[in-house]
Amino acid sequence: MKLGKKMKGAIVYGFDKVLINSNDKPIPIMVQVAKKFYAAGYQNIIISSRPKQIYYNFVISFLNKYQIPFTKIILKDIRDKRDSVKFKIDTIWGLTEDYNISLVYSFEPYVRRMVKEKYGINALPPEHLLVH
Repeated sequence: MKLGKKMKGAIVYGFDKVLINSNDKPIPIMVQVAKKFYAAGYQNIIISSRPKQIYYNFVISFLNKYQIPFTKIILKDIRDKRDSVKFKIDTIWGLTEDYNISLVYSFEPYVRRMVKEKYGINALPPEHLLVH
């Protein structure tokens, strides 16, 4: 469910292994996180290296089905030859021109490290929320 922009800041979520598991089911704790951040006034931006020409409708349907609020969705163009990590790092950097990014959730350690080191944006794995 696409919702209007709110101006507090933005949270960037990877799609795979952050909001959706390998069985195409939602990751409940992250769905709740996305809902809470949005309710608190943050913009939710979803990024994925899935080809948009193939997966855009699936991603939209998934987000709507599980009522995950979002401001923007960015999927990789099928002609884009960058690997997944480079695509995500470049995309996050590009987003900093228009959004005040407060936090990035990514399952990929290199993405988290580069976002923090290069751009000074806090980045966390989704599993940091799980109670052991």
